[in-house]
Amino acid sequence: MPADSDDSESALARCTLTFSKTIQQWRAYNERKIGCYCKYDNEACYGGLYGYLYNWYAIKRGVAPKCWRVATKQDIDRLVTYLGKDSVAKQLKATHSWNNDWNGNNKSKFNALASGCRNANGTFSYVGREGFWWIADGRKTGAGKETGLYFFINYDDKYNYETSTDFGFSVRCVRDIGD
Repeated sequence: MPADSDDSESALARCTLTFSKTIQQWRAYNERKIGCYCKYDNEACYGGLYGYLYNWYAIKRGVAPKCWRVATKQDIDRLVTYLGKDSVAKQLKATHSWNNDWNGNNKSKFNALASGCRNANGTFSYVGREGFWWIADGRKTGAGKETGLYFFINYDDKYNYETSTDFGFSVRCVRDIGD
C-alpha cells in the first residue's frame, strides 16, 4: 500500500483543526512499516481495528509519509488548548473500542482507539483500556541514552510521559496547511 494512501481507517481517524492562520490536519498512520512494528498480540485480527504499534526506532527513521510529521509535544499541547482542556480525553476518544463504557464522543474527530501497547519485554498490555501515541520529541538521559516521549489516554484523562525506546505505541501524523 502506498505510504500516502487514504485507506478507510486513516480516513476515519482524520481531523482538521483551524488555528488563526494555519489549518492543521491530523491522521492515524498505520501503513508505512519502517523500523520495528507489530500488531497487538502479534495477531492479524487486531491490525484492522487498531493498526500497528511502532517502536522509537521507527519514529526516528521517518515513519510519517511525505509532507506529514509525527506529532510533537507542541502539536499535542496545541490540540489540548484547542479542545479547551475540559474533558479532553472524552473529546479525543473514539465512540467504540473502549471497555466499561469508557468510549468518548469523538467531537475532535481524533478517533483515539484503546489500542494498548507493546511493552519493552515483548508482552502486550491495555487493549480496550488505554491508547498510547509516540510524540516525535525525544531527549537524552544523563547516561546518553535516548528516551521517547508519548502521551496516553485512559478512561478519563490524558497524560504525557517519557519511556524506554523499546515500547510499541501508535502514531499520529500532522501537517500544517497554510501560514
